[in-house]
Amino acid sequence: MPRDYGQLEFPFFSMDFADRSALSVREVAAKFGCSERHINDLIDEGALGCINLAPNGLRAYRKIPIESYRDFILRNFSGDLRRSFLRTLPRDTLKLLKNDIIQILADKDWLD
Repeated sequence: MPRDYGQLEFPFFSMDFADRSALSVREVAAKFGCSERHINDLIDEGALGCINLAPNGLRAYRKIPIESYRDFILRNFSGDLRRSFLRTLPRDTLKLLKNDIIQILADKDWLD
């Protein structure tokens, strides 16, 4: 499969889903090696974003956008793993990220 340079690649390909836009709770639970209930609890707590396709809020119709899945992983990297991942990024990318972070933190209108 050709590499898509516009897509973030994880240092562990087993945790990614190529060419997908949304995932089921079951798929995410299987990748993380945990129960579907735990994934649903993470969604209920606001730690993992989802799209609820059921107007009455049934858990069975939740889909997790790939962006939410990736964001969850990135936010929950441990210190050493986070540093290791960042070291895989090109130096120019790191400089851009640093500048963006400084600007965001300096923005007084930015809410925590």
